[in-house]
Amino acid sequence: MDIILISGPRDSGKTAFLRSLADSGGWGCLAPKAFDGDGVFQGYDLQVFPEGLTYPLARLSGSDSPRREISRSTGSDGEAGFSYGPFLFRSEPFLAMKARTSEGSSFESSLLFLDEIGPVEMAGEGLAPTLKILLSQGLSAANDCLLYLSVRPDLIDDVQSRFSFRAARIIGL
Repeated sequence: MDIILISGPRDSGKTAFLRSLADSGGWGCLAPKAFDGDGVFQGYDLQVFPEGLTYPLARLSGSDSPRREISRSTGSDGEAGFSYGPFLFRSEPFLAMKARTSEGSSFESSLLFLDEIGPVEMAGEGLAPTLKILLSQGLSAANDCLLYLSVRPDLIDDVQSRFSFRAARIIGL
């Protein structure tokens, strides 16, 4: 498995780049921005491919907290999750990704992608369990998969170190 990092600052087009992989039949998830009916930013969704499922992933909590640590929480709807910075994250989308990776469905495609590996994953949450499974399956098997990961520039070295891999290529946007 070759690992390719798609890197750029916020709003540089990482998700749009990965969407082109999804459109060509890849397997993975995208985290596009979510807006309300008036076009106001609400947070992020998690879109799962190739199934096309969409989960509400993270929503603004109403707090402008600069706090950058994970704290467990329960949403107003009773859904388990965690907060990080100004966002409340739902656990369900992350658990769904981990489950479908554990089932081995990930290698039905030679194009894999995860959007995005960031501070939440560095803390072992979010898509971290999914990435660990993909890496253990892909690096231990002789397969020709390409794994694309979106990562912000300031986290490239930390992500590679934390998850014990070296990217074959880094594409800057």
